[in-house]
Formats: sequence, structure tokens, C-alpha cells
Amino acid sequence: MSATQFFEQQDGTKIAYKILKSENAKSEVPLVLIAGMGLLKEFYYGFEEG
Repeated sequence: MSATQFFEQQDGTKIAYKILKSENAKSEVPLVLIAGMGLLKEFYYGFEEG
């Protein structure tokens, strides 16, 4: 499991992100999941196990 990393914007706000790798993937296609409107990044924890 990869660690959460943060990108800090010029105004000081931070955006959390993770880069996940899979041995089973046949190609590398980016998938961007955006949490907002009361949704936390923890909602996506199950995606790491797939």
C-alpha cells in the first residue's frame, strides 16, 4: 500500500493523492477519483485491493 502524499498550492491549501500500482494491470491507464461535497478520501479505500 502506498502512502498518502500532498500537493501544496500557492494559497497554502493541500491536495492529498496516492499513486497505486497493480501487478495484474495489463496497461497503465490513469484513474482520477475526486472526493468532495462531504466525501472523504477514505471512501475509496476498497479500490486499493482490486
